[in-house]
Amino acid sequence: MLRLLEVSFDTNKARDIMNERHGTAASLVYELFVALNKKKKNRLTGTAMEAMRPAAPVKLEAVSTALYQEASKLLSYYRSHISIIIIVIVIVIVVIIIVIVVVIIIIYLPSVQQISK
Repeated sequence: MLRLLEVSFDTNKARDIMNERHGTAASLVYELFVALNKKKKNRLTGTAMEAMRPAAPVKLEAVSTALYQEASKLLSYYRSHISIIIIVIVIVIVVIIIVIVVVIIIIYLPSVQQISK
């Protein structure tokens, strides 16, 4: 939006604002004020300004939004399947432990009975 208003804003200004450098935020607000007054004098609305945007950034924004939505869908799909896989692995481990305990009981139970006789 700042680009549409022709207000300069870069990483240096962002850093200065975050570091609370004196006058940076006030300067940015003043630039916004001047730019908005210019647009108001020219009777440009927000919709008209959006229409003035170059086609390439609009297309890029649409594509990146679509890619983000697709990635988000895939991530939630895999998260749900990972939960199911973890549950299955836990069940398999429990079954293996039960089988080991049963085998140990079967192997050592006769020897314990012989010792007690």
